[in-house]
Amino acid sequence: MQTKLAHDFVESGKTTGFYSKTAYSSKNSEFRQVLGSGFIYNGFEGLFQYTRRVGSELKSYYNGKIDDLDICGKDIANKDYNKYCGAGRILPDPTSYRTKSYLTKFGYRFGDDSFINLFYEKQSIDSSIEEKSFPASRNQTFTIDKTPYKRYGISYEYMPSDSFLEELKVQFSKQAINQIYNQNSCVFRNCNNQDSKFERSTNIKQDKSQIDLNLNTIDLPIASSYHSFYFGLGFGRDNFKNSGFWSELIKNKREIRLDDANGKKLIKDENGIPILVPSIKGKLGIKKTTGWFSKELLTLDGKILKLPWFAMDGKVYVLDGNFIYTRPIRTDNYYIYLKEYIQLNDRLSGILGIRYDKIKHNLKASSKLGAAIGELAKDTTKSIWNMQDHKVYSNFSYNAGLKYEIFDDTFLEYSFNTAFRAPKIQESFVEFIQGTKHFKSNFDLKTEKAFNHEIELSSDFKYGAFSLLAFYTKYKNFIDYSVSNIVEKVEELDPNTWETVWRDKVVGTRYQYQNINSAHIKGLELNARIGTEDGLFGVLWLHIKKAQKMMEVH
Repeated sequence: MQTKLAHDFVESGKTTGFYSKTAYSSKNSEFRQVLGSGFIYNGFEGLFQYTRRVGSELKSYYNGKIDDLDICGKDIANKDYNKYCGAGRILPDPTSYRTKSYLTKFGYRFGDDSFINLFYEKQSIDSSIEEKSFPASRNQTFTIDKTPYKRYGISYEYMPSDSFLEELKVQFSKQAINQIYNQNSCVFRNCNNQDSKFERSTNIKQDKSQIDLNLNTIDLPIASSYHSFYFGLGFGRDNFKNSGFWSELIKNKREIRLDDANGKKLIKDENGIPILVPSIKGKLGIKKTTGWFSKELLTLDGKILKLPWFAMDGKVYVLDGNFIYTRPIRTDNYYIYLKEYIQLNDRLSGILGIRYDKIKHNLKASSKLGAAIGELAKDTTKSIWNMQDHKVYSNFSYNAGLKYEIFDDTFLEYSFNTAFRAPKIQESFVEFIQGTKHFKSNFDLKTEKAFNHEIELSSDFKYGAFSLLAFYTKYKNFIDYSVSNIVEKVEELDPNTWETVWRDKVVGTRYQYQNINSAHIKGLELNARIGTEDGLFGVLWLHIKKAQKMMEVH
C-alpha cells in the first residue's frame, strides 16, 4: 500500500481509521509489516505509518543450474572464478537486511480547492553483505552498511472547480542521506567478519534541496478531439561529501592523529592541507626508518612524530589514516517538461511529450588525500586534485504513443521514447587504489542515451486483467564497467643469455567505467491477475529479456 493521503486509512464518512498489513515475499525472503492510522476532521487531516522489513538478496534464476562458491578469496582455485567473484560475478551478493521507516503527514484544506500539507519521513537500513562482487579486491570481503535517511517538506495543491486548470502543485523538500560502510577483508579462506586482517570505514553524506512546480489541465476540446496538457519544472541542489579511514592506521600506537595537540603543530599550506615543508632555518628534517608508516618527522619545535608521509611536488604530505574517494561535489539539477494527451475519438488516443534536463557538477577543494596507503596515495591524490572543477550534462528527451481500443476493454498500444542517464559520481569522479587494484576515475565519461520501442496488448475483465508487452531498447554511449591489466616495462635477467632485458609485465589491474559504442535489450513481459468477489486473487508475472553490447570502448 503506497500511502499518499489520510483517505488511504480513513473510510468515507468516518473521522479516524487504522491499517495493518503483514506480507512475505519469496523472491528475496522478505517479511514485511505495516502499521498505520489516519484522521480527517474539520478540514484537518493527517496520517502516521510504520513499516518494518527483514529480508535477503533477490533470488536470480538462469538457464541451467549455477552453484555459488562458498567463499571468495585469493587462494580459491576455480577456472570460472571470475563468474563467481569480482567484477564479473553474475549472482547477487549474499545479503541480509533490516529496515525501519516512519512516515508522518499533516495538512489542512481551505474550502474545496486548496490544500497545504507538511510531511516528514525517516528511514534506517542496516545491511550485512558478503562482497563477492567487490571490484578492487580478491579478498574475502564483508561490509556492514548503515543508511539513516530523512526527508521533510511542505506542499501546496490548488484544484479549482470552474477553470481549465485541473490541478497545480508546488512542493519544497529537503533530504539527508548518510551511508556508513564498515568493511572487513581477509586474505585467507574461511575467515568471517570478526576475523579480519584489513579494515576500512567510509562515510558518504548527501544533502539535497528540491523545489518542483507541476500543473495539468482538464480535457480541452480542440477541433474534433480533446487535449489535456501537463507541464512541470524544478530545481534541485545536492551536496555530496565522502570520507574514510584505514582502521589499522588509526589503531596503530605509533600513529598520531593530526587533530590532536601534537598534530596541530604541523605546518599547513594556504589551503589548509597538512604538510611539512623543508624549513629555511633547517629545523625540519625527515628520518626514514623501517616501514613506511613508522617514518619520523621532526616538527619546528624539535619534537619527533612517527607519522606516515610521502613526498609530492616538493612537499611532504602527512597521512593520518583519513582519505577521500573524490572531492566534495555540489550538483545542480534543472528540468522542464511538457506533455500532451490527445483523445482523437472514442477508441483512439495518443500522447506527445518533450523534456529538457541539465546537470551541473561543481567539484570543491579538499584538504584530504586520496584513498590509498603509502606511496600510492600520491597517485590517487594527484588524480583527484587535478580534476577540472566543473562538469555539465544536458539533454532533450521525447516520447510519443498511440493507443487503440480493439473492442471493449481490450487495447493495443505502441509507444516510443528517448531517455538519457548522466554518469554517476562513482562512475566519473572516484579514484581508489588498494594493493595492485586501481579503481580509476573517468572525467570524460559521456551521457548514456536510450531509444525505446514498446508494443502492448492488454485486456481488463470482471475478475482480472491481462497484458503482453514486447520491448526493444537501443543504447548509445552505454556506460559499462571495464577491467584491464596494468602493464609496465620491468628489467629482468634472461635465464638463457644471462643478460638484463626489458620486458612487459602485468603489475596490476585497472577498473574503470567507460562508454561502449552501443548495446541493446529486447524481451517480453507477461502479466496476469485473477481474483474473486471475496477479495482473493492470484498474480502471474513472466519477464524474458536478451541483452547484447558492442565492445567498441571509448
